[in-house]
Amino acid sequence: MGAQGAFGAQGAFGAQGAQGAYVISDLRYAVRMLVKHPSFAAAAILALALGIGVNTTIFGFVDGLLFRPLPNRRDQGPGFRGQDSGARIQAGP
Repeated sequence: MGAQGAFGAQGAFGAQGAQGAYVISDLRYAVRMLVKHPSFAAAAILALALGIGVNTTIFGFVDGLLFRPLPNRRDQGPGFRGQDSGARIQAGP
């Protein structure tokens, strides 16, 4: 095969690469189709918004329940006594 590889010296995307006139023409076509079909655009935007919202909500629950440890009095360091007021329960008479 040599140093040029299977696609020759230009690579898999031609001389301009993945960027350039092809990307801009594809974006223009996408915008033109979204303007031409507003109901599809609204459905696509709604689906994306719901997907992002649900994903964020689920990640928040999973992060809070599984990834962060629950607070524990014994993890507060040495000498922690909590809300101790000093009152002691005494045995009966």
